Amino acid sequence: MTTKSNQTTFECSKCGAQSLRWQGRCTECGGWGTLKEITNNQLRIANKNTTPTAEMIDFNDIKAEDVKRTSTGIGEVDRVLGGGIVPGSLILLGGEPGIGKSTLLLQLAASFSTPVIPDAPSAAEEQHSGIQKNNLDSRLRGNDTKKMRDDNKTVLYNSGEESAEQIKMRFDRLGLKTNSIKYLGETNIDTICATVVAKKPALAIIDSIQTTTSEEIDSSLGSMTQIRAATAKLMETAKKTRVPIIIIGHITKDGDIAGPKTLEHMVDTVLYFEGEKLSHYRILRAVKNRFGNTNEIGIFEMESAGLNEVKNPSAAFLEQKSEVSGSVLTCALSGNRPFLVEIQALTNPTAFGYPLRKASGFDLNRLNIIATIINQRTNIKCASHDIILNVAGGIKIQDPAADLAVALAIISSTKNKILPKNLIAIGELGLGGELRNVSQLNKRIEEAKRLGLSEIISPQNSKNLQDVINKLF
Repeated sequence: MTTKSNQTTFECSKCGAQSLRWQGRCTECGGWGTLKEITNNQLRIANKNTTPTAEMIDFNDIKAEDVKRTSTGIGEVDRVLGGGIVPGSLILLGGEPGIGKSTLLLQLAASFSTPVIPDAPSAAEEQHSGIQKNNLDSRLRGNDTKKMRDDNKTVLYNSGEESAEQIKMRFDRLGLKTNSIKYLGETNIDTICATVVAKKPALAIIDSIQTTTSEEIDSSLGSMTQIRAATAKLMETAKKTRVPIIIIGHITKDGDIAGPKTLEHMVDTVLYFEGEKLSHYRILRAVKNRFGNTNEIGIFEMESAGLNEVKNPSAAFLEQKSEVSGSVLTCALSGNRPFLVEIQALTNPTAFGYPLRKASGFDLNRLNIIATIINQRTNIKCASHDIILNVAGGIKIQDPAADLAVALAIISSTKNKILPKNLIAIGELGLGGELRNVSQLNKRIEEAKRLGLSEIISPQNSKNLQDVINKLF
């Protein structure tokens, strides 16, 4: 006789964990009273002969052609995506509340519905050291003449959080055209997918995935079970219709998109929109991309009229360099893009027995290692100093080439000496205090010289940190 435990399963409505018996508290997420009974379908142990077979495809019959990407009309977004949006791809965009995710997608919807490609810049323009911004508002008014395509340009914008009037107010505030943008205010994921299948827009945007529900899932709105079910249906729809879909995923208190790694394995591309809320700059970063690398970043500047692309981030950060002790420039590399960043350090003799270490935009563990190298491998003693480190502009870097600049910023602040304005430090520090080579060093040096930085400290002209200290201090 079949027991009840073999016929039913208990599933947590909060995290989706399953159990063979009911219990008051979920063992996975710790939620109380969240386990609900789900009756299983008949055991799927049917005769294998009754199971239909699928048609196989021979790879030799497929032409080896590059994937035809579609430009978003925003160069920095195309850079991060690997050249544009791949048809049928599902893209997840995450970020802190208020960072500008919806603003970015509104501008993307407007530019995608009126796609243009700017004329290639001249050699003189490429050598220009000023901030080369692309004003999206002027692009959408048709200043560029090269049209990318003349076929379907319709963009479907589905919002479960705002009404059509509220979305239109935001478009008007940003000065964006909405001729080919259609609004959908559905929360039922089956209705959304059916609309995409029927209308076949050029692009669909879902704002946000937490507001969608599936009638097939018996759990609360915004639960992980609902979110996973909705994402799975959107992925199926995207692959079936070849319509690219972008979904917004809110960040939880733990800093994850819609929960701990809930959706990252289900989508094709995961983008993070980062930056300090009080800073002008925003960083678009790919942490997963099935159709490109994850090293490229896009840099934007937030203004009252929306987001502007920063074509030359090195010049932008260089213009605001501090002329005080503890400030050093370095050249970080993201993908194939070198850009200058300012490292700022502030030191002070500690008032307590344990020195304070704080870092913004830089790994704290790496900061502690560099401070120890300075104290043990040079004649500078900073073990009894508080050290506060900051990467200016709200940028986060993990490039080991910034080690030398961090060390020099700490030493400069400790000795209260201002370093030359035309100095840049590039190099990784070993535990013995030696300077180690970094990837694409020549490319970084060329970027520094292009912006007029003549005093370059690197492994090419220095052996160890003590040699650099002897030269500068």
